[in-house]
Amino acid sequence: SQNDVKLDRGDSISLHKSNGTTLDSVTYSPSAGFPQGTGASLSLGSLNHSHNDNGSYWCDATSSYGDGDLGTPGAANDTCSNPVLSAIDIDDVDSGDLVVSEIMHDPGVVFDYRGEWFEIYNASADDINLNGLIVVGTNTEGFQVDEDVVIASGGYVVLAARESSNYNGGIDTVDFEYNRSVFSLGNWDTISLRKSDASVIDEVSYSSTDGFPFGYGTSISLGSLDADNNDFGGYWCESSSTYGDGDFGTPGTANDACTSDLSNSTSVSTLSAGDLVISEIMHDPDQVFDYRGEWFEIYNNTSDPVNLYGLVVGGNGNEEFTVDQHVVVSSGGYAVLAARDVSSQNGNLPVVDYRYNRSNLKLYRGDYISLEKADGNVLDEILYAPSYGYPTGDGASLSLSTLDATLNDDGSNWCDATSSYGDGDLGTPGAANDSCD
Repeated sequence: SQNDVKLDRGDSISLHKSNGTTLDSVTYSPSAGFPQGTGASLSLGSLNHSHNDNGSYWCDATSSYGDGDLGTPGAANDTCSNPVLSAIDIDDVDSGDLVVSEIMHDPGVVFDYRGEWFEIYNASADDINLNGLIVVGTNTEGFQVDEDVVIASGGYVVLAARESSNYNGGIDTVDFEYNRSVFSLGNWDTISLRKSDASVIDEVSYSSTDGFPFGYGTSISLGSLDADNNDFGGYWCESSSTYGDGDFGTPGTANDACTSDLSNSTSVSTLSAGDLVISEIMHDPDQVFDYRGEWFEIYNNTSDPVNLYGLVVGGNGNEEFTVDQHVVVSSGGYAVLAARDVSSQNGNLPVVDYRYNRSNLKLYRGDYISLEKADGNVLDEILYAPSYGYPTGDGASLSLSTLDATLNDDGSNWCDATSSYGDGDLGTPGAANDSCD
């Protein structure tokens, strides 16, 4: 009877057991995002007792009944076209699905407490609802997104200290305003995106001492939208486009092109056999002990810079190491991997791009070297035994005459280097090989 229950706009409905236990309740106020419902029922798009507390999960019905009002009394509800309903919950995303992609920690045209913001990129194939996302900074600073914020697949959202463009430096769209008293962005700081169980989706710790750009009056912008790459300062640069009142950045839109070496390099995981070539090997130096002076060289046979991060280098038996630093090799360029990187110990090598632990790779006469991707696919390998026609390399590197990953399997394409380097051993580490003519 209407005398028992009257449904007004912005009212509440509760379902109780006889003992007073609440089974479900909803307060459907338009000010809380619920639809108006004039001549149409309010229809729940997700039949879940938690979701019906949130106006984003409701819509005005579209099907007509009886004398012409809209609704589906006693039947399945109309489909709601609200984007919240098609988005996955934050606790269902995987690590790396969200990426911290841009950070304004030191605005120039407004005070920091007004103009700080950061941007998140959705690297997944699904739309994601950020409601419930936990953001943690340095020294337990942090906040939780407590409203529906849908970030489309391949899209961006901006979380800022101020929502109004009159105060935040002129950002037109802020998707969520946080309280700067519980989360502030210093010149060096951490931004960690977490689920309700505290598992990390993405985390960035930025500092100029770690190669991140400083960024006064400009955001720092990620050149490669990847949750692993944004851990390294070399993938970031200062933005070049202006927004709002004159600071630099691209809040909520695609980042400016980053000209850093890392951002423009190709990952080892994308390479094919022959893209990298073992081009020179020093297995028996004369001027220093072998354990100090051994090295080998890799040639980039592709048309793009290659980042050797993640390259697996194997030797005889169980010898193996993985390149765990970012080493960018230009197209047609060389990288030197050595047992020592101190020139006073390694025979005065002119360059060492990566130092490996010799306990993980020893270069003997008649040894084996392989270059592999993480999935085990071989990019190049060589067995350089004198019995197969390779030079002996006593005090001289083995030098490849034609830079090709097939031809380097034939000992006749190698010779002892003739150019001197450092303390007097022979080789051309990091430079074009001597001619074998």
